[in-house]
Amino acid sequence: MAEQFSLILARCKYASLREQLVESLRQLCPLEIRVLVFNSTETALHTRIQAELGVTIHGVLLVFGLETVNHLERLLSTANQVREEFRKHCPFPIVLWVTDEAQRLLVNAAPDLESWATKTHFTLPPEGLNQGIQQASDRLFSALLNPERHPVFDTQHLTVDLGLLNRSEVAVAVQELRNQGQALDPTLQASLDFLRGLQAENAEAALECFEQSFQFWQQQQQGTERLTAHQTDLGLREGLLLFYIGQAQYAVANSASQTPNWEQVRRSLQAAIATFEPANRPDLVVLCVPLLERVLQKQRDWPQLETVARQGIALHRVYGTPTRRSQDYGFLAKVALEQAQWTAAQDAAQQALVELAKEPAKEREERLWLRGLYLLFLAQAERQLGNPEAAIAHLVDADAGGVSDRGYPKFAMRILAALRELYFERHHYLAAFHAKQERLSIQQQYGILAFVGAGRLQPRRQAAVTEFRPVA
Repeated sequence: MAEQFSLILARCKYASLREQLVESLRQLCPLEIRVLVFNSTETALHTRIQAELGVTIHGVLLVFGLETVNHLERLLSTANQVREEFRKHCPFPIVLWVTDEAQRLLVNAAPDLESWATKTHFTLPPEGLNQGIQQASDRLFSALLNPERHPVFDTQHLTVDLGLLNRSEVAVAVQELRNQGQALDPTLQASLDFLRGLQAENAEAALECFEQSFQFWQQQQQGTERLTAHQTDLGLREGLLLFYIGQAQYAVANSASQTPNWEQVRRSLQAAIATFEPANRPDLVVLCVPLLERVLQKQRDWPQLETVARQGIALHRVYGTPTRRSQDYGFLAKVALEQAQWTAAQDAAQQALVELAKEPAKEREERLWLRGLYLLFLAQAERQLGNPEAAIAHLVDADAGGVSDRGYPKFAMRILAALRELYFERHHYLAAFHAKQERLSIQQQYGILAFVGAGRLQPRRQAAVTEFRPVA
């Protein structure tokens, strides 16, 4: 091949297919093959090539990553303006690997440069696309049902290797099958709905996807012998869907403008547990416990909350973390306080603090609000047990200012309100006044006070907000 510039556009939607093609090219092509990978901050095509390679290359240059460039249209427009520089200074073939969108931008932003190119399109056959979607589904479920992965359960669905197709390519493969007139297997459609739910941006959209997927797996289960259903992968997938449905329902209920349907959330989580327990999968049962505890607290079902919290303690000794165990004891303390069992509340709150203290210093600092909550519970118990000075000491230790600084103003205000009451009862009026002033200061900083004079206060700080994620 003569040493002269030529441009080839290789359109390919799938990273694994690109890798296979490049490997085959290395084996078949006698010329040197160089690879240049662009990142999101690239600004100029020709300049980057010259800076990296100069004119020393005597083979073929493969350029990857154009689709990741933040301002790709601008980069391509600039390349179009200096297109003659490629002919003058790049005496070698350049292969630009592009996606459909990158090629569309190339046609619009660099029509002259694009007109020089030889174009080729690589794709997978229908059987390959189906295989890729099936592999992605199997790997995702396998990872989520693997007990060794549970310490990172809340993020692993974002990172797990899906095999032939990466995460963004699954939907592309489905659309390509449809464009080819190929019907998607119902099992694959159900798995795709599940994946879409995991990637949803809000709880409502996630819930719709999860429920669509669950309906399919439930129908599959009904066609299986019930004596063995819970031992099958189908049964575990059904339980996993119920778990995610419960999470999405919780997020919807938690943000509802009308009366939230906590009973619906409870049923979903309990149904998931009822699926995992006969399958002897306590490692999956434990995933449902923290959210079920919160639901039971909202329903004020104290006897059932005590049962689940004790179950959580046993499970979290094997599968959990000190923070999870501290939360279980925290729920026990809350139950005891509601049932006027002051000594039991004192013991549970103290144990919650012991468990939380087992976390490394950095994690404890991030969970300062939890420590404050357990100290508040302990103070409430001490007050009822006739130990007001100990209760005051616990509330001071709870550090309302630190809790507020980390974005939990309403909880900080609870600590200060309890502290003010205790100071007032002990005739420490100046200290009670200071606690009241600090509470008002937090209200003002976060805009919690409704009105001041003729206008509403503008908050100078924002409370901590947890965006929707369908995770534990």
